[in-house]
Amino acid sequence: MNNCPDGTANSIANVTGCGTQIRSKAGWLAAKKWNSTLYKKAPDSAIRQCLTKKGSPMEYSGLIKNFETIREYLRDFYIFGFRTRSDFTRSSARKYDNERRRAEDWLGGVMQFRTTEAGKIHFISADSRVIPQNPLYKAFKNKSFTAYDIALHFHILNALADKGEHSLRDIADRISGRWQAVPGAPDFPDDATIRNKLNEYVRLGILRSRREKRAM
Repeated sequence: MNNCPDGTANSIANVTGCGTQIRSKAGWLAAKKWNSTLYKKAPDSAIRQCLTKKGSPMEYSGLIKNFETIREYLRDFYIFGFRTRSDFTRSSARKYDNERRRAEDWLGGVMQFRTTEAGKIHFISADSRVIPQNPLYKAFKNKSFTAYDIALHFHILNALADKGEHSLRDIADRISGRWQAVPGAPDFPDDATIRNKLNEYVRLGILRSRREKRAM
């Protein structure tokens, strides 16, 4: 990550990424009418898929918001392996089914089950003598994310594609026009959500930030 000079405490925040400078002026969160006319074209197909509720990857339950939940289920399936669906009292039956399906999708053949008088029992069975690697790595490679994270990622890249200088308000306006062009799209994220995503990219080194003195 390339560090930029800080400047004064009450200055304008700038974010620079991929050769593009984004100027976020004071009053980031000021409520203003979004200019949705900047982009009249529909989003690219990748963004359309991310935003559309039906008939898109957003329907897939593999999207996770909190990794700790599936991690607890994997621990139960692997360490214990004798509990039926009704034994998982800490969550609803629907929640159990969703997490079990996710585990089966990740772990494939090592996720097995047997039927008993108490019901069907799911468990993880892996023989280190016949498998080349730990199958649980597939779960650990997954990250927590939501539909907003995916959509915002592509929208932010599109907003910065012209390599110009943009304020947060301008970025939000650009995103708004494309976002709302998709029928059935989820609610548009507020400025704080967009700002947090930009700050996250700064921490990851994708974008850079610097401060300038505020004009008197």
